[in-house]
Parts: sequence; structure tokens; C-alpha cells
Amino acid sequence: MIELLVLISLVVWRIVRFLLRDSLIEHQRDWLYGKIVGDMTHQAPWRDKVYELLDCPYCLSIWISAATVAVADRYTTVPLPVYVWLAGSAGSMIVWRIVEDPEE
Repeated sequence: MIELLVLISLVVWRIVRFLLRDSLIEHQRDWLYGKIVGDMTHQAPWRDKVYELLDCPYCLSIWISAATVAVADRYTTVPLPVYVWLAGSAGSMIVWRIVEDPEE
């Protein structure tokens, strides 16, 4: 069980890191953020929340962890999947804090 949790945490961290920081998709990420933010003179409050969801590693890790647990459960037996989902997100944030800039 602990091995599965560590594996899921590392997978979640890597996917979130790829989506938020890696330069390979930098232009696509900037384009998406531009579409979400839109016209700054007529900013809708929901756009701020969607942007935050996609730009915050803590927020994004919740949803990436859910998808990762769903895939893992499809191919293996994941005991207590809801707990593993949240623990996977928390574990990825521990990795995030160790590996990424501690000033964030």
C-alpha cells in the first residue's frame, strides 16, 4: 500500500510539474492562460478561479491525483481510493516543496 501511495505521489508531482513549469508546453500554457483571463477590462470572477485552479500546484494536484488514482484502480486494486486520492495529492506537494523553489 505504501509503495502505491509513493508511486502515485511521484506520478502526480511529475504531471503537475510538467503542466505548470516545463518549457516544452510553455506556448500552449500561455495561450490557454490568455484565453482564460481574456479581456482584463471585463474580468469575470469565475475566470480568476479557473486560472487559479490551473496555475496553483496545490489545486491542480487534487484533480491530477484523482485521475491518477482512477487509472491505477483500473489496472490494480487501490484500497480506499478516496484516501489514496487525497494522500497522493498531499504526497506530491511534499515532493514539490523539496524539489521546487522553497520560496514559493
